Amino acid sequence: MNDYKNFCEYAVRPEPDGKMQLLRVLLIAAYTLFTLVYITLFWVIAGAWVMLILLPFLMYAIFTLTWRFTRVEYEYSIEAGVLRVAKIYDGRSRRTKLTLELSDLTSAAPCTEPSPAALNARDITRTDDYRTSPQSEEGWLCVFADRKTGRKRALLLDCNAEMIRIMRLCNPSAVARASL
Repeated sequence: MNDYKNFCEYAVRPEPDGKMQLLRVLLIAAYTLFTLVYITLFWVIAGAWVMLILLPFLMYAIFTLTWRFTRVEYEYSIEAGVLRVAKIYDGRSRRTKLTLELSDLTSAAPCTEPSPAALNARDITRTDDYRTSPQSEEGWLCVFADRKTGRKRALLLDCNAEMIRIMRLCNPSAVARASL
């Protein structure tokens, strides 16, 4: 096995939280309301029961386009010193959320729950949370400095041992040694 490889991919699925549960409930309510309005409009009011044949196809299209946003996972990949975080919807479509150079990493350490006061003390202007849950045991706080503006950005990630090893390989002075 090559211990010097500098590529790693890691995917995590966030635990359903209140926001995701609310989205699912609202989508189910919207599907039900759409079906009732469609049936009322075409069958009861217009008397065009033939239009009801289209209802299953319309519902399938609407369901396919919207339900994927309730099944989300994050993928972290490190390739040649570049960290990419992508959001994957329903295992099919991917959106890259951010791309950062590991050379801009100022600190990386394990973190169970970062307090807002601690983040403000480090002059962090933006915090992005891509962990499975706030109580995640694999949670790491990574602070990146922007080259142009000098502002700091905090990322909360779930890192496995391979990701930590590659971050240490790319920027050894920024990654905490206590966890390895």
